[in-house]
Amino acid sequence: MINRKIDAFLFDFDGTAANASTTMVINSTANKTITYPDATTTIVGRDTADQLTNKTITSFTGVNSSTITTPNATGTLALTSDIAADAITGAKIADDTINSEHYASESIDTEHIADLNVTTAKIAADAITGAKIAATTIDVTTKITGAVPVANGGSASTSASAARTALGVAVGSDVQAFDSDNAVTDAQQTFSKAQIGSTYTAALATTSGVLDFDTYQNFIITLANGSNTVAAPTTEASQVGQTGYIIWIQPSSGTAASLSLHGDYETPAAGGLTISTANNDYDICGYVVKADNSVLLGTPLLNFG
Repeated sequence: MINRKIDAFLFDFDGTAANASTTMVINSTANKTITYPDATTTIVGRDTADQLTNKTITSFTGVNSSTITTPNATGTLALTSDIAADAITGAKIADDTINSEHYASESIDTEHIADLNVTTAKIAADAITGAKIAATTIDVTTKITGAVPVANGGSASTSASAARTALGVAVGSDVQAFDSDNAVTDAQQTFSKAQIGSTYTAALATTSGVLDFDTYQNFIITLANGSNTVAAPTTEASQVGQTGYIIWIQPSSGTAASLSLHGDYETPAAGGLTISTANNDYDICGYVVKADNSVLLGTPLLNFG
């Protein structure tokens, strides 16, 4: 590279009228055009003050490399086509001379970024999405400032009710209301109060009385005068092992009641149930649900009343 302060050039081709000398002034207000007779013409500068002295541009073809010859230096004008691929090294590039406009789109790869060199200031606001964060990498207790909404796994709600609202959870339909006295089904329990099963108390329909073991545990049945039919029980497989008692009550007056049991009821030696016959007598028998649609009845204890 040759650095010179030049105010004007005087070019003289062959001295003919058609190719008269042309002076190019650096600060001229009008453009100057130099026309070459052919591609091999040599341009010679004129020796004047503040002008080029014996400066010769040789080997100019307009396509290939050209040489500038001065009294004390020679330099080569290189075109883009004259530079070999991968020929410009980092040592030939001045510091701080490559700007963003010199980078091709998507030309910077991960390998060009040194480790630990992306700072907070280099990340645009709202640029990091959940997809860019590895699972289980954020500790909400140390890495998040401020309250985190309950719906996002935090504890920002001021009450249990607000927390349920944030989660869209309703007591009764989605979760059970907390009660420290509630028994659990998968652990042994110690009860400090007596536990009473639900009891069905009613008169038995004389032709189609049904005992609902799915709903009730104990039964107090008032019989009608004459024959009383106990229809098939209501049971489910989930009731297997359920136990309880049945109290049979004779009518307060009139003819004594008798029992006819559906085949789903099993009695000792298949002998049916023998009950008291006096008015207002109470007979008690225990039962066990053996299987779905199978109830074992014990021998009644008679004559309470």
